[in-house]
Amino acid sequence: MKRKIVYLLFGIGLLCLLFPPLAKYYDQYKMNQVVANFLQKKAPSAKKVQEYQQYNKQLQSATARIDDPFTTVDGSDSSDTIFASIEIPAIKMNLPIYLGASEKHLMKGAAQIEGTSYPIGGKGTHAVLAGHTGYANKELFSRIHELEPQDYFYIHSPVGKLTYKVVDKRKIKVTEVEYLNIQPNRDLVTLLTCPYVDSKHYRIIVIGERVEK
Repeated sequence: MKRKIVYLLFGIGLLCLLFPPLAKYYDQYKMNQVVANFLQKKAPSAKKVQEYQQYNKQLQSATARIDDPFTTVDGSDSSDTIFASIEIPAIKMNLPIYLGASEKHLMKGAAQIEGTSYPIGGKGTHAVLAGHTGYANKELFSRIHELEPQDYFYIHSPVGKLTYKVVDKRKIKVTEVEYLNIQPNRDLVTLLTCPYVDSKHYRIIVIGERVEK
């Protein structure tokens, strides 16, 4: 009887150890399928792309409010349509990108924060993509802190594949939104998530700048 209890406890312990990595692997497998299906879809019309570009152009001449997606409710999730996808080879990550960093979108992939540029590239744009960290069954943005300057990531956007090189990585206060602002003549995409410790007051950001590759 005692031996059976020992085996049972050992089995339970083993399951507890194996569940997180297996669950994350399965979740990333599903994400890869979602992204693959998205990449097979027809590109949006030229008119739609012009609308996206016009939105980004308007942001250049306006002071948009950028709210932290992890402490405020972003209601801009009127569409569950995938807008783009992000590929980060260094951490073997592929995620769909949604417009509007609502909790629903953040649980399904990466999400563009309202008030920042759409991730379609162009001088004077700065798309900020948020993603969750620390879930037992989802990888999401849990490993972006591993990225280093000179690493690359790719945005598969409505205008094609865009290449970004990591130029900065830092821990910032939630209030330091100046790091998320548009910078003239630069084409930037910033990845934003919570740190494992003190996620109430700080954020991890990885800034990428567009390059030709």
